[in-house]
Amino acid sequence: MTFTKIIIPFVLILSFSTTAVFANASLENAVENRQNIQPIIHVGPIYPEEAVNDQIEGYCRVSYDIMFGTLSSPQNIEVLECSPEGVFETSCTESISYWVFSINNSEESEKGLISTCQYSL
Repeated sequence: MTFTKIIIPFVLILSFSTTAVFANASLENAVENRQNIQPIIHVGPIYPEEAVNDQIEGYCRVSYDIMFGTLSSPQNIEVLECSPEGVFETSCTESISYWVFSINNSEESEKGLISTCQYSL
C-alpha cells in the first residue's frame, strides 16, 4: 500500500468538498456478505453531478477481492447491478477502490466481498 494510494482520496475529498454532493454511505456493514471483514478507511462515493441535477436516485452493487496479511485495497472490482444503469457505476467503483482493509486472518473468504453504494437526495 503506497502513501499516495491512501492520501489521494482525502485530498480529492477536501478539494471537492465545497461543491460535491456525497452519496449516503455508512461504514457500518460496509461489506454486506462478511461479518468480520470491514474497511478501516471508507471513502464514500461522490454523487454524479448530472444525477443531482436530474434528481436521479439509485444504487450500485459491486463485488471485489482483498488480500489477507497486508493493508489491502479492493481488487477485481466488478459491477453486479446498478439502477439506473449507466449512472452510478463509475462513482461507486472509484470510491470503493480507495477503501483500505487491514486483515491478518479471518475464517471468512477474502474473495467475492459485496458492497452497495446508495444514492439518495
